[in-house]
Amino acid sequence: MSGALVAEGLHYRYSRREPDVLAGLDWAVPPASRTVLLGPEKSGKSTLLSLLAGVQRPRQGQIRLTDGGDLRRVVGWLPQKPPWISGLTVRDQVAYVGWLKGLSRADAAARVTDCLGDVGLADAANLTTQTLKPWQRSRLALAEALVHGARFVFLDEPTAELEPPDRAKFWNVVRRLSRSIAVVVSSSDTRDAAVEGVDQVAVLAAGTWRFSGPQSTFLGLAPAAAPVPRKQKLDPDERAAWAAYWSLLGGEAR
Repeated sequence: MSGALVAEGLHYRYSRREPDVLAGLDWAVPPASRTVLLGPEKSGKSTLLSLLAGVQRPRQGQIRLTDGGDLRRVVGWLPQKPPWISGLTVRDQVAYVGWLKGLSRADAAARVTDCLGDVGLADAANLTTQTLKPWQRSRLALAEALVHGARFVFLDEPTAELEPPDRAKFWNVVRRLSRSIAVVVSSSDTRDAAVEGVDQVAVLAAGTWRFSGPQSTFLGLAPAAAPVPRKQKLDPDERAAWAAYWSLLGGEAR
């Protein structure tokens, strides 16, 4: 099995006058894993994923593969608001991203059919991107992250706009992906941390770790006295995920 992706001593700030968003952060993403990255707004989740994907560079620290591979060739990234070119079809959009990732035009076009099939969008290949529904947009963005054969895929808030049935279907797609691919999903919704098939959960707040470990350990942190969101219907594991998150944030979770 290929090596892990490791971040060591990451520091990042948006300007010289602002404090560090991340200050000396360490993290390791195991190969072939499924991880949910939780955190409140402005916790540093999006910044961390963009650094791991090589979209931004840390002020200090390093990101490397333990097997010495080339990060640029093995990482896929889905930003929170993916840019799409108006007028392109789903097929052409994914092929274009593959070309930007270094594939030849022929190889990018050949990869599209498999990628759209993997994410359940084969029937939408000829639709234009601006006509897609939210659940289709989330899958299109996932196909873009996969098109060049990534081993590590970082998805920033892919379920944020999805209703519960569509969120469940999205996670079904993730579960069906090859286990040779490590997937990290950032979320502000604790229900994602209770999804079947998730291996690891990490909780980031104010640029520091509150927790990072197995899903079972995370769910086991739930105190019996934690409140339950009134507007959500939660199953037992989802209730435990909320309670654990609430406890780790010192009762400040919303």
